Amino acid sequence: MWSYIILAISTYVLSTVTAQQQPPQEQSQCKTNFKNGFFTCISNFSLDPNEFISLINNQTRAGTPIGTDAVKDKACPIEKEFFQCGSEFMTKLQKSGVCDANSQAGGTPGEEYKAVLMQFLSLMGQFDFICAHPCRKDVLVNLRKCYTTAELDPNLFLSNATAGRGAVIGTKKEDVDQYCLHKDQLLSCMKDERDTCPDAPELLRGINLDIEAMEKGVGILCKHPKVYLSGLQCFANTTKGVEDCAEDQRVEMVNLMYKAANTSMEEAEYYKEFCRIRAKHVGCDLNQWRQKVHPMCNKGVIGLRTEMECGLLPEECKKLEKANLDRFHINIIHLIRLVRKSSEWAAIVQSSAYWRAERVTLVFAFSRIPPSFLYMTSDFIGLGVLQEKIKMWSYYILAICLYILGTITAQQQPNQPDTPQQQSQCRTNFKNGFFECITKYKLDPNEFMSLINNETRAGTPIGTDAAKDKACPIEKEFFQCGTDFMTKLQKSGVCDANSQAGGTPGEEYKAVLMQFLSLMGQFDFICAHPCRKDVLANLKKCYETADLDPDRFLSNETAGRGAVIGAKKEDVDQYCIHKDELLKCMKNERDTCPDAPELLRGINLDIEAMEKGCWYFMSTSRKVDVRMEEVRRPVRCTVLCRYSIHHIFSSMV
Repeated sequence: MWSYIILAISTYVLSTVTAQQQPPQEQSQCKTNFKNGFFTCISNFSLDPNEFISLINNQTRAGTPIGTDAVKDKACPIEKEFFQCGSEFMTKLQKSGVCDANSQAGGTPGEEYKAVLMQFLSLMGQFDFICAHPCRKDVLVNLRKCYTTAELDPNLFLSNATAGRGAVIGTKKEDVDQYCLHKDQLLSCMKDERDTCPDAPELLRGINLDIEAMEKGVGILCKHPKVYLSGLQCFANTTKGVEDCAEDQRVEMVNLMYKAANTSMEEAEYYKEFCRIRAKHVGCDLNQWRQKVHPMCNKGVIGLRTEMECGLLPEECKKLEKANLDRFHINIIHLIRLVRKSSEWAAIVQSSAYWRAERVTLVFAFSRIPPSFLYMTSDFIGLGVLQEKIKMWSYYILAICLYILGTITAQQQPNQPDTPQQQSQCRTNFKNGFFECITKYKLDPNEFMSLINNETRAGTPIGTDAAKDKACPIEKEFFQCGTDFMTKLQKSGVCDANSQAGGTPGEEYKAVLMQFLSLMGQFDFICAHPCRKDVLANLKKCYETADLDPDRFLSNETAGRGAVIGAKKEDVDQYCIHKDELLKCMKNERDTCPDAPELLRGINLDIEAMEKGCWYFMSTSRKVDVRMEEVRRPVRCTVLCRYSIHHIFSSMV
């Protein structure tokens, strides 16, 4: 139940693209049973089926938005129970066997179940998004601002602190002194932000950010600044042993996520297993650092790292794993003098890509937050597809979603040929093609990969303005280079299924395509203007500024349907009186953000065309719910996000 949001948006996006490529087919028994099970859950909680489906689709009925507070008040209180009901019928559906591949369709066993699972997760993700507290999307942004308020480097937030590695409080003596001087102000601000948002505690647990534990951890570092600074050289570069420990943990963590997504695992059970995995990693990780041959990897440095990790460990894991951690203490106490009566926790010291995937997956598991909100907040619906190529503004939405889906899918496949010992020709060609693009634009490969992975080197963040200044100006050209080599890769045939692996033709290409989109998504996010994430939220505020109903924004405008300017005479009169103020505000918001035009094109929102539409309604005697295709041709198509969720139930309602 708690883990369904892990895959919600990612599977939704993938199923959306796939669905657009498939011709209409007769509904199978599997999909019929899925439909019946879903509507049974709706009935079990005395919800109106049409209202509920319209709520999660953000639709209108008779010109009036159905997703009102009244409808949400019925549905949101039973959100967890509904997830439980859904997980039970999905488990029964899988075990029933009706979703096994139909020989007539020539499918692969289990493929149809995966398809309906994607649909289910997509709907549950949208349901959770609707019921989320409005403050949830701003928590991480506001916590990051606390660093700025405290006159500290905001790049220290989450880049290292939750990983327990590298420059947690700075890389130079003056930085460390500044951090320790202002840490109380920082922590006070972070606690205030957490305490003012009801959804914040779960979100912070999801990313392993315990502010009280952080307070203890940085307090320890501030007591030993010299040891901390000397230790940065020890942890600047990992060893194979450290990476092996991290890989073992990653595999266990991903398997846990997959298990949680396919069973009715409770949060308490999930968290217990999560803590077990992390505690197991403690001995492996610190033991490998202790064995590293480096003058700065001495007992004092390793001891300080251990004590810091003790402070960063969430209290739940300390309690759950007390016996194991106490036993670990006995084994290393003679080596580490700085250890006090507390538990150990080894952070994720691994490649940045894996670390990012685990962190994001945990966020989904505990905070039940759409992945787009984790990084992009309010611009999550900026999706668009043009001539089979994903537009620039959709990278950042697909990036982490596809990466996680690819990671979890990979864990399900036996005998993967893509191992360090036996990398397939497909993946070798993908790697070579990607690095050829890097070389073509005279970028430093290590700097570029570290930039898009948000890594550090020698304790210093590599993703600096200087590195971005080299890469971001050629973002579009780089993507074109990438699309060219991905097209060649697909046509070459080397990614066709290896008969030895028993794969499905094209599956390996999909996997490398996911990796490519993930990297491009992170690249685009790094290069995006800071204003991008606020564009849609600010446009919606224009309605409030103009004394109009903000729910009118995007609920109808981009679809060219229904009650565009109101459902009643007084609403229409109000809209027409204030339309000039509204449109002026919207134009100002668009014109002040460099990324806004592309984003608005991505959701088919043309403000000038919208202005003509307002004039059309004011100067005609036709009913207000008349369609506007002849007037607003640029917005004839609906928003991809909304259309796709509607498409899922087009044959069900």
